[in-house]
Amino acid sequence: MSCTIAKYSRYKFFKHIFGPMKSFRRNYDIPEHLKSVATDKDPSFYRMVEYFYHNAVKIVEPSLECHLKQMRPHFSEKKVKNRVAGILKVMGSCNSSLQFEFPLQRKSGEYEIIHGYRSQHSVHRLPCKGGIRYSDRVEMEEVKALAALMTYKCACSSIPFGGAKGGVAIDPKKYTSGELQRITRRYTLELAKKNYIGAGIDVPAPDVNTSGREMSWIVDTYIKTLGYRDINAAACVTGKPINGGGVRGRVEATGRGLFLTIKHFIDDEHFTQLLKIEPGLQGKTAIVQGYGNVGSWAAMYLQQSGVKIIGVCEADCNLVAEEGIDTKALYDYKAGNKGSAKGFPGAKESGPELLFQQCDILVLAALEKSVDQDTAAKINCKFLFLTVHYGSGNLSKKAILLYSEKPVAFIVYITAHAELVPLGCPLLARVLSDISEAILHTGDTGHLSQPFNFLRIPTYKSGNKGSAKGFPGAKESGPELLFQQCDILVLAALEKSVDQDTAAKINCKIIGEGANGPVTPAADTVLRQREILSLPDLLANAGGVTVSYFEFLKNLNHVSFGKLSIKFWRDSNTALLDSVESSLKAASIDARMCPTPVFETMMCGANEEHIVNSGLEYSMHKACQNVKNACLKHNLGLDLRTAAYITSIERIFVTYDEHGLAM
Repeated sequence: MSCTIAKYSRYKFFKHIFGPMKSFRRNYDIPEHLKSVATDKDPSFYRMVEYFYHNAVKIVEPSLECHLKQMRPHFSEKKVKNRVAGILKVMGSCNSSLQFEFPLQRKSGEYEIIHGYRSQHSVHRLPCKGGIRYSDRVEMEEVKALAALMTYKCACSSIPFGGAKGGVAIDPKKYTSGELQRITRRYTLELAKKNYIGAGIDVPAPDVNTSGREMSWIVDTYIKTLGYRDINAAACVTGKPINGGGVRGRVEATGRGLFLTIKHFIDDEHFTQLLKIEPGLQGKTAIVQGYGNVGSWAAMYLQQSGVKIIGVCEADCNLVAEEGIDTKALYDYKAGNKGSAKGFPGAKESGPELLFQQCDILVLAALEKSVDQDTAAKINCKFLFLTVHYGSGNLSKKAILLYSEKPVAFIVYITAHAELVPLGCPLLARVLSDISEAILHTGDTGHLSQPFNFLRIPTYKSGNKGSAKGFPGAKESGPELLFQQCDILVLAALEKSVDQDTAAKINCKIIGEGANGPVTPAADTVLRQREILSLPDLLANAGGVTVSYFEFLKNLNHVSFGKLSIKFWRDSNTALLDSVESSLKAASIDARMCPTPVFETMMCGANEEHIVNSGLEYSMHKACQNVKNACLKHNLGLDLRTAAYITSIERIFVTYDEHGLAM
């Protein structure tokens, strides 16, 4: 392969070299133990991540060799190949993992052994970053998979963190608040003793079944023990309450990031032409599977942008409302309904077929591997959004193979909060709500299959003990709700919620993955064959870690964003208007300068929330554009998932190459 030498900076030359590369790879075989993942109905999370990584390596390795040869012309061809292969091996392996046990005395007086985990996948950048989840399903393979995905997610979005993940193998619903606090504090102490936490080492965040409460316990424990001399101790975790050093906009960041990803690609003429749909969110319909932290916020933002939320699929019910669901009302309803959307008024229940209903956008914000190849074959959407943590996110390998032969685009979007609750994500639901007046179906365990006011769902859930069941304004539906026709399908529930069978029935145009791995690789393939645009987790779910990075910077600076400049800019803007008015008077023009309502608001200066939201929007736009460029340069068609991995691999490769591999 020939390469033209030009006088570029390292970065610009690297981009120049990668641009025209073709999407094939010579002499590279995916490891033998991963070859079956593409067709497995239920592959493991870790193998899914490995498979997608090696699939991207197969495409990008020749350009890496070309780049290295240009940077080091004195290297022999063999030395170039060996160095590239070595860096790729380091990049794909897990740096270190920690597993420990400690006793807990229950309120009843009985004792049990608690199992804790933490994995640091990559230390090419420090600190490492990744959430902590509380789930009885937590085990080392899962933690390693999530840590690997965090590495690639941060690199894809230009966040200077390595990837990590942690968890405690418990069902938090079975423990009192006092017991959870003791578990959290002991877990923190074990991490600190083994040097697995600290602002310069490893920075955890909330994840499934954890929140700002647990982060406050962690910070307090760290500061009062091994971190008492660390002036930046408050930066040892992110996702904290505002009073404890958190940042405004963090709670809704993941759902907002998913919404911005959906908006970016649905506004892109290149992809909308391939999908044969009109650009823009206005007038589109959406179904949300999983109405938890990510799903609800995404739905609300979508609804506000003109998207009609016609369905919500939850764990205990499926809600349908042809006129649209009130997203906020449903959120509040679930909160007061034990976390269930079942019975939400204004929508009828539906079955799992809701996922296969025709729509423009499908958002996967539930659990990992929710879409396998069977499910992918049935999905009927154009845009598929994945907002999960695992490498392939919600899609299994078989699903992705089925997609590979179809013009379906994938956007990778990873979140630390996608699985806060099994029911899905409130954040994602709100994002979708912002885009339209209503969504067709709800994918909680109960299926609603009739348009309803999606914005009202959160309110209904809040007063219904967390359940959407019985929500007024929507009727309950069966699992077939997932297969109802819509424009956008949001998967924000559990992993592997869409397999190859489900994918064949889905009837939407776009799928957004808001959960961790809701689509299996086999389902991914089916969706692509059916020309459904899938937006995977690696990119679409980066909003959470992006705003976590902002919080991290705030803690290091020891001052909130805008605090030092807000009055200065307000006074400057006022002085500007006074100056213009004085100049007019000097010219005998009697005119009073009155700012418009919008400018008057801006005159006050940007507060922390404004800065965070604008920074998130800019970061998501750049990440989406970079992935799109990689997709076009490598001739990947609509395979945005591989494009996202390639973007990450290129950036990590440069870091390892310039910094070295060994001491």
